[in-house]
Amino acid sequence: MLDLEPIAPREIGTQHSPYVDQLVQHVQQLAGSLSQLGVPVAATLVGEAIGAICEHLVDGYAGVKKASDEGRAQMSLDVKTLQAALRKLLPEMAPSMAHVEDYLRALYLPPQELLAWARAHPQYSDLLDSLAKQDR
Repeated sequence: MLDLEPIAPREIGTQHSPYVDQLVQHVQQLAGSLSQLGVPVAATLVGEAIGAICEHLVDGYAGVKKASDEGRAQMSLDVKTLQAALRKLLPEMAPSMAHVEDYLRALYLPPQELLAWARAHPQYSDLLDSLAKQDR
């Protein structure tokens, strides 16, 4: 479970949030624990874990009641930092964070463009209500 603080900092940060380091540490521990199962099995399970992390990030970000421009920039920085750390940790997997990145791009859209975005991205349909309620 992620302990996300309100995403409304007053200025754009250059440092990622502490939860990013925690997630990387958990993935590193998981990958180490699964290494004895063989590469295909371990890669599959770690890939599933990273997919679950992406889902939880999107759910957590969707639960934020108010996200300023600086807050959205912090979310983007956190995701990019997490992806870079996971790629360094797991170079053979090249984990993708596209699910989270797509959601974050939608946070920058004007309200009138959200419907078109939702049609193009039906996998987020259950999150649209919370996205529409966020104060822009």
